[in-house]
Amino acid sequence: GIGKPRYYNALESGKWVSYIAEQGSVAAFINYLRAWF
Repeated sequence: GIGKPRYYNALESGKWVSYIAEQGSVAAFINYLRAWF
């Protein structure tokens, strides 16, 4: 995507697990993976 998505920033902050958990959605995890692939 363009720039760094929120879940990427969350990863850099060491909070990506919390971010995904807060979303309570598989889509959030898929979006996280898409940030790398």
